[in-house]
Amino acid sequence: MKCWSEAYTPNLDAEDKQIKLVCEVVAATNSLLPTQIPNNNTLYAQWHIKQASFPTDSFASRWISNIPEFTIPGEQTPSPSITNLNVYDTNGVLSGFMTENGQSKLRLVGESYGVIDVQPFTANKEDNWCSHGFTFSITFKTDTHPYNDRSVFFIGQYDNANQLQEGIWVGLEEVIWKYTDGNTKQTISCKIQQNVPTTIDFVMQSPLYGTGEVKIFVNGILNVAREIHSEFTWNTESKMYLACTNYNEGVSNFSDVEFYEIKLFRQALNDKQIVINALNANARATLLPTGSVDFTAYNQEKQKNFFDITSNTTNTILWDDIDVAYKNVKFVELQNNSALPLPVILLDCTNSGFTKEVYSEIGSDTRLWENCTMQYFDPKAVDVNGDKHATVSTETVTIQKQGTSSMNYRSKNLEIILNKDLLDEQGNIIGKELFQPKETWMPENQFTLKADVVDSAHANNAAIGSWINDHADTLFSETPPMQELRSHRPVDTYTGVAHDKVTIKHTLEGFPVILLVKFDKSSSEEMLGIYSFNLGRGAYYNMGMKFFKNFTSTKKNVDGTFVEERVPAFIKSYETYSPNERFGSILPSQIYSYEFGENANTIQSGNELLPLALFMQDDMSIIQHVGEFKYNGSTQDATPVTDNAVWQRLQSLFKTLAEMTAMKTDKYKWDAVNKGYVKTGATYAEQTSFSGLGDELRKRLNIRNAYSYFMICIAFGLVDSLGKNMVLRSWNVGESEEGEKLNMWWPCFYDMDTANGLSNTGEENVAKTAYIDGFSNKITEAGVNALAIKYNDPDGGYDTYSSRLWDVLRNNLFIRADANEGYTYDNIWNSWRSNLDMLNSSTTFVDKYFSSQTKNCGQLLYNYDYKIKYLTKY
Repeated sequence: MKCWSEAYTPNLDAEDKQIKLVCEVVAATNSLLPTQIPNNNTLYAQWHIKQASFPTDSFASRWISNIPEFTIPGEQTPSPSITNLNVYDTNGVLSGFMTENGQSKLRLVGESYGVIDVQPFTANKEDNWCSHGFTFSITFKTDTHPYNDRSVFFIGQYDNANQLQEGIWVGLEEVIWKYTDGNTKQTISCKIQQNVPTTIDFVMQSPLYGTGEVKIFVNGILNVAREIHSEFTWNTESKMYLACTNYNEGVSNFSDVEFYEIKLFRQALNDKQIVINALNANARATLLPTGSVDFTAYNQEKQKNFFDITSNTTNTILWDDIDVAYKNVKFVELQNNSALPLPVILLDCTNSGFTKEVYSEIGSDTRLWENCTMQYFDPKAVDVNGDKHATVSTETVTIQKQGTSSMNYRSKNLEIILNKDLLDEQGNIIGKELFQPKETWMPENQFTLKADVVDSAHANNAAIGSWINDHADTLFSETPPMQELRSHRPVDTYTGVAHDKVTIKHTLEGFPVILLVKFDKSSSEEMLGIYSFNLGRGAYYNMGMKFFKNFTSTKKNVDGTFVEERVPAFIKSYETYSPNERFGSILPSQIYSYEFGENANTIQSGNELLPLALFMQDDMSIIQHVGEFKYNGSTQDATPVTDNAVWQRLQSLFKTLAEMTAMKTDKYKWDAVNKGYVKTGATYAEQTSFSGLGDELRKRLNIRNAYSYFMICIAFGLVDSLGKNMVLRSWNVGESEEGEKLNMWWPCFYDMDTANGLSNTGEENVAKTAYIDGFSNKITEAGVNALAIKYNDPDGGYDTYSSRLWDVLRNNLFIRADANEGYTYDNIWNSWRSNLDMLNSSTTFVDKYFSSQTKNCGQLLYNYDYKIKYLTKY
């Protein structure tokens, strides 16, 4: 395609103030991969801005896409398809068709804009594209702009109040598609970034040709989709607008944007076509200064999608070209593929009772399914000779469905428990088999496979956890086991060499894997997509609740020779500290971990405010109602704690905080029979000084870690972690009443689903205006305005924020009591700001942590994951 233009002349009449340009299709584009577009009779228009000279043509007035042999639906004779693009108010110097550093583009800035002269959704049903399905693809890059409501692309209509009623709007940071399904108005949306090359594909797959779906892909990755339950309808006379919005009064809301490609199809492209289109569009939109394609980067993207980089073939083990659908890939195919981007796990559940029906069933299910086997292959692992690591495997694996609300999802989280008894050289039982997937992880016998990696709400769990663990020294005081690990490192069982890379962590972390399961009663294995291989509640060694003296992955043969296995590896031998054997100063039998499961928010009852928030009451019935011990040191597992002395140690923390009140407060207890809170008749007295109680609190709570916990919740928008899901851990509980760090509780994270504006179902429905404290004007009787601050505002959007703990830590009575161990908001925040590896820019976390969770997941694999977990009905 050749394009040329001439500058707009200011003295033209208003109706002629249109850039003079022409575009002619001269040949098909040279595909980096075969184009894989539908047949010509489904192709409406395709534009590529190609590098070329730009001669002046005074007669040019239109950008024309001329595709030969286009057949209008219902007609027999092919004819050219002509679509006009009118571009207004460009000058040919700063805007228009331009080339910069080898990159050709259509640049629209200021109040220049474009109108594609096509109306796909007119009332004329024969011409309306809804019946056949369609795909709109645009590739662009916006300039950075402080107002993120500016428009990049628009087609649709507004009401009289300029509210979008139906249509597609692409902004600088958000994409919205409103449409009608039967008689129901629907909206789907997703986020994009400013100032980066972006390809967005809007796909409507008509129910006439299979399952009806409405989907938005960003850079080839399915970001949001919804099934069509009745009939997709869209009637509008709107054309397509570039770099502006067409409100009722005319075009406005301009943005500065560069367009690289625009493609329109009268057919829903399949996932493979979308991915190929995105790979090619991105390659053409990010040319090298010479104007050539960066094939190094391009081939890396091909490899992630299992395409062969030695040829232009589009064959991939993930896609069946004959059935035009995803393939059910087998473990051996992934294992033998040189481009495998992720570790792969195969769980064989034959004869275990764990069928596909059990897996898919909705509702709570705590049953254990035994006699499964597991194979694990990491393509990046190498053996001692530097060769590719062989697959490691084990038998006697137990599987359990994991979670609460996630039990209602189509795909389930799974807990995998290694139940094989490991024997020493004399045949004595050492303990249960352990697995070490990473050098920095302590071996464990239990892991959690999180299903919803494709759902960024759950990817946040592992990403934020990794960020917390990486920056633990800046964020937190070391917990007792972290301190003791420095001088009590586990060693290799045979060589005595210290394991110097394993760490004790503050919270969970994980990494993505490809999971395959051979369900019981099934004849073949089934790929379940991308899972996150996580440390979970049962990661007792990594969270500092159990301790190794030694362990090894080296195997000793019967002839006395040794065979070293590098991680990932199953542990061949290990020795741990017994419950009553001290790990430095720590007694393992006195370690406890308590997790909140109930919000206990402040409740408005008529005109009365019931003070039932966490730490606002200290009655034992309430403490046992709002949470439970997830680790019991005396039994070394999750057995419920029946030792009242342990509960009383926790109660002492509740009691101190409940008494730190600036106003008289009624006391309550929990009525387990009637399921409600009732007054006891007693009260907590108002305190005018927190000095003595502050000293008590410093003995019972690690203040620095509590402050950092709070600040992390605010930084990442963890609206569901300031009460529910918070964990309190303590070491040497009950050993003595006094003493440094004895009976002290350490706030820790566990479940971090709700982050960055996402609910724990992955939808972006946490309000952008969610806040902790409310600020408003207070009008005094004298008529003078004053600032009214409402701490712990229950209407702020942080569902579980009603907690006395955060009130106390931010109260001037506490701060003046000098009981904060020298740590305040200001000096902790300053330590964050001075650490350039933490959150020095808005992209640091996204690039290094969040994106890293899926950076090796190719678009096809990611979209397969989305389809089977969110779009495929069982």
